[in-house]
Order: sequence, then C-alpha cells, then structure tokens
Amino acid sequence: MTLEIENYDAPLGAERQYIVKVEDLEHYVKTLTESKGFKEQYEMLGSGSQKICNVGNKPENKAKNRYPDLLPYDDSRVILQKCKNDPNSDYINASYVESYKKGVHTFALKDLWKKQLVIFGE
Repeated sequence: MTLEIENYDAPLGAERQYIVKVEDLEHYVKTLTESKGFKEQYEMLGSGSQKICNVGNKPENKAKNRYPDLLPYDDSRVILQKCKNDPNSDYINASYVESYKKGVHTFALKDLWKKQLVIFGE
C-alpha cells in the first residue's frame, strides 16, 4: 500500500511530492528525524497561502482567527449553519482534511483559546 494524495498540488517551492508506502512510514519518519531530513524538506517549501482565503480575511471574521496567518482555504473550509440575524456566523477557522483512506473525511481547527489542534472524523 502506498500513501498517496489524489489531486495533490505540491506547495510552491516543493520540488517533488514524497510518496511513502504505509508499511515503510515508521522507518521513513525515523530516518528523516535522525538525518534532519524533515528540516530540509520544510525549508524547501514556500511561504504564504497557496490558495484563496477571502472568507477568513474578511474584517468581520478576523477576530475568529487566533493566528492571522493561519487561515482556511475558501475551497476546503468548514461552513457552519448560519444563525438567525448573523450573516457571518457560518465561519470558523477550520478546514476539511483528506485522509489517505478513501471515504474518510476529517476536519481540523485551531482552538481559539488553547494551543492545540483539534481533529474530528466522521
């Protein structure tokens, strides 16, 4: 089994996509950790948003972002059901994240008050 992401656009600055077989993942992580390979891969990545983040940048949503530079992309953000009398209540700083298992959808969000990443799954 190979860990691949369908329709994956490599981030700007990334020279290639790293594809690792699931059964080799533990060895891959250990090797890159010991050789500082993750640091090298990280430094190859570009900075800034790779896609449009207009909704998170709206003035009425800025207070909902703990970190102004960590915004969900418009095409993968979690959209909440709107509350009456508040047209901006559908925004939360959260994104859907594709799983390597087909049919499994998760989303991640930054907690506004705690320094933690929360992952939800279906």
